[in-house]
Amino acid sequence: MSQFGKIELQKIEKLVECASKGCSDTFSKWIHSEVAVDLDRVGVVSYSDLSKKVQAGDDVGIGIYLDIQGDLTGGLLYLFDEDSATRLIQQLTKKKDVTFSSVEQSALLETGNILASSYLSLLGNELGLQVVPGPPIFMHDMAMSILDSVLAEQALVQKDALLCNVKFNQGGKSLNCQFFFLPELERLKKVV
Repeated sequence: MSQFGKIELQKIEKLVECASKGCSDTFSKWIHSEVAVDLDRVGVVSYSDLSKKVQAGDDVGIGIYLDIQGDLTGGLLYLFDEDSATRLIQQLTKKKDVTFSSVEQSALLETGNILASSYLSLLGNELGLQVVPGPPIFMHDMAMSILDSVLAEQALVQKDALLCNVKFNQGGKSLNCQFFFLPELERLKKVV
């Protein structure tokens, strides 16, 4: 089990908070509307316990998943509830009726790519690492199924996850999007 000491976790939390705020600024510019970020928690959790600690539920959700590549590996997941993803598509495309067509999926994929690039760039700069996102993958399923499939992939590499749960709010309205930063812990521990 990859354990981090209290000081290491505090450093990671500050890095994640800084990168998340930068990501929120990028998100605000992308959608031309103020987006605030709330860092819910940072901690090491076993993959078997992770789905119990996350609010995913049985509602339909939209996931945008990206591999982390470079000096740090792992994954990033943006998990939207369907209503929030619909509002975001409406804002980006100016379309009233959303069917999650290929164009609409593309808008969400590009959003995930922009946010992940911003987040990883800020994180990489702070740690002195070259870190980039892989191509985004669109998932439309039950929110818990999306989360479980991402966690199953990550669990093949390690038993524990660094849970960095970030929530976004747009103009005082909740943009129900949870952001999960799931780095490979051994590599992260070497650089923190």
